[in-house]
Order: sequence, then C-alpha cells, then structure tokens
Amino acid sequence: MLTEQTTVAWQDSRDGVALLERMSQPSTLRALSNILDRAEALDKLSEKLVSSSEEIPQLLSIGVDTADELFQEAAERGIDWDDRIKQMIPLIERLTEPGQLRRLEGLLDFADQIPGLVSMAVDTFDNEMDVSVEGGFDLASLGELGSKAGSAILEAAREPADVKGLFSLFRQMNDPDRRKALGFLMTFLKHLGKRL
Repeated sequence: MLTEQTTVAWQDSRDGVALLERMSQPSTLRALSNILDRAEALDKLSEKLVSSSEEIPQLLSIGVDTADELFQEAAERGIDWDDRIKQMIPLIERLTEPGQLRRLEGLLDFADQIPGLVSMAVDTFDNEMDVSVEGGFDLASLGELGSKAGSAILEAAREPADVKGLFSLFRQMNDPDRRKALGFLMTFLKHLGKRL
C-alpha cells in the first residue's frame, strides 16, 4: 500500500520552529550581536597585522642601521664589543653552573626578605632611640651636631690641606678652633671607650 509523503519546509518542522523561537529571544540576539561585533574587530585586527607585516622588513632595517651606528660610535670611543662579548663568555659559563644557580636563587630569596629585615631594623632603631631619649639623650643636640659637622665638612673641602709635616701640624694646634674640635673628639673617645 502506497502512502503519500508530504515535504515539510524546515521552518515549519518542529526543530525549525524551535530554532526560530530561540533566534528571536533577546539573549540570543545579544549574543549574535556580540559575535558580529567581535568579527568586525577581528577583521580590523587582521588588516592591521597584514599592514604591520608589510612594515617588518623596513623596521628591521631601521633597527640594524641603529645598531650599526651604536657599534660605530662605541668603536670611535675605543670600545671593542667583540672583545667584551668574548670576555663575558667565561662569566656567563660561571654564572650558569648548577652550584652558582643555587647560590643565585638563595641570593634572590634573601632579597625577598630585605624589606622585612629593613622594617625590623627600623623598628629596633626606633625602640633604641625611645629608650635613649627616655634615658636623657638629647636628639635635638645630635641633629644640631650633625648639621654643624656637615657644614664643617663642606667648608673644609673648599680649603686646601696645608699640613706639610709634624712641625706644621704642631703649629696648627695653636688655632683655638682646632683645639676645641680636638678636645671634643678626645672627650667623645673617652665616653665611647667607657661603653665598649
């Protein structure tokens, strides 16, 4: 017995109707819009990459010319890069030895700890300064002394040193300012010696 089959258009089929309903949902339309936006962006990016790839030989040529100029300027100043690079090879070999790499890792690990160590040192210094101030240490006097010492260093740097021998040194001891500074230094050494 023969049955008559009818052909159903895809949009009238059950799957076609479900697809059309899904395509008309706002979330699907937003997703399709995003895909189309990205496709446009990808198209622009591919155009830029193509134009950039055409410029690569020119950029490489500029880079090589710049490097040549730098090497030429270095050679004019007496720098032989080939010799320097050859001298670096043993250093690179030594740095890349397994034992050295472990040491470098240890050094890097230590470098990671430096901020904490500095913080601890500053805290310790602050605590010691607090104890010293409570014990009668005059921080303002120390600052004033430091300022005076800095000014004296600048003035001394401007004057030529004119000590020509032992007798010249003894003659300069007649200067009252030098005697005062030497007396201060000797008193400081006395008090420092008591605490050592």
